Amino acid sequence: MIQPLPQNKRSLVPVLLAVGLLPLGVEAGLVLLLISVLSAYLVAGNKNFGSNLSYVLLAAFLLRVVVALADHLFHFLPYAWDDYVTTGLQIKTNLQYGYPLFYGIAESIHVKSYALVNAAIFAIFGDYEILVRILNCFLGTLVAERVYRISRELDGSEKSAMLAAGLAAFFPSFVLFSALNMRDALIFFLSVDALWRVMLILEHRKKMNYLVVLLEIVVLYTLRIQNVLLYAAIFMIFLMLRYYLKSGRRPANAVLLITVTGVLFLLFVGGDFALKVLEYTTAELQWRATGGSAYLTNVTYNSWFDVIRWLPVRFLYFTFGPFPWEIRNAFMLLGFLESLIILLLFAVFLISLRGRIRAPEANLTLLLIAFAVVGLAANSIIDSNYGTAIRHKMNYIFVLFVFAARYLERFSIRLA
Repeated sequence: MIQPLPQNKRSLVPVLLAVGLLPLGVEAGLVLLLISVLSAYLVAGNKNFGSNLSYVLLAAFLLRVVVALADHLFHFLPYAWDDYVTTGLQIKTNLQYGYPLFYGIAESIHVKSYALVNAAIFAIFGDYEILVRILNCFLGTLVAERVYRISRELDGSEKSAMLAAGLAAFFPSFVLFSALNMRDALIFFLSVDALWRVMLILEHRKKMNYLVVLLEIVVLYTLRIQNVLLYAAIFMIFLMLRYYLKSGRRPANAVLLITVTGVLFLLFVGGDFALKVLEYTTAELQWRATGGSAYLTNVTYNSWFDVIRWLPVRFLYFTFGPFPWEIRNAFMLLGFLESLIILLLFAVFLISLRGRIRAPEANLTLLLIAFAVVGLAANSIIDSNYGTAIRHKMNYIFVLFVFAARYLERFSIRLA
């Protein structure tokens, strides 16, 4: 019978493992060591939730690692817009020679901030991009774990939480984009984690979450400022809707909220700031409506009323596209198949909401609904390319997983 190592010798395990991997070469050794350490964390760090979740997370992580390694070796994935690697190497060089951190770098702060993550990895472990990808695989897996926590926080059901986590763990675009060296994996994790912590704050639990959320918002601001502004708008809308529901849904309060919203909108569209935002929105719309997977390329905005007029159509294309008549390559075909699943989940999501807004967890339900619906609608205003749309809607459709799982749970019980 094999005896476990004494406690005072367990600290030697990582060292012995690293030495054993040296014959494989530095890069392969570091890759296997990092995979082993992160896998061990996923299994041991989630034991309080039960072994089933640990197995799901481990399988999800290893699947992402396989995709990352395959693309690292064979380069079959098409993304190559933002050169985070070259920028990260330049930042590392600047640090080594004592130059200003971003000397000779003309990229935006959003590219610089994520390239800084690359630079940190390169400075510590060497210029091995695959290590960054594996860390992104880990973050993408933690998203599934946070979805589990959000679902448990909502109603406490283990079965629906496991189903929601499973959807987030193995949904194709979630796997694909967390295996790339892109900022989306980090943005996605920080967004989902912040949402979960806000739910805890609303339940008056763990005051430390205020500080964590604040730090996450600061990092998100450097990675993609648009998300932070959108999250602020979502929270304001949530507070307004919560006030209406807590007031007993009185018609007078509904009229008041509609009036206040209308006045604020008219004041907004009449100001210089609104004009600048509209100019930015129009420019982004035109820039993104390019490439082989572009859609609604004929849409232009001349006023904020054009934005409102086109919103329902753009929401449908952003959330449920690409459609069959738009398929032009294999990736769009896969996107179409995934969109069919999203459409089904959205339908189940709507069915699952019947009566939920009056349930004891109304605050949390309302927050998640506002996050998903407003987030999808706001992104649909600008995005006009399915390659971008698929990445950006990932940040919100996980809410569909949570609510759909609550409804589908009853069918899994019957099949059990």
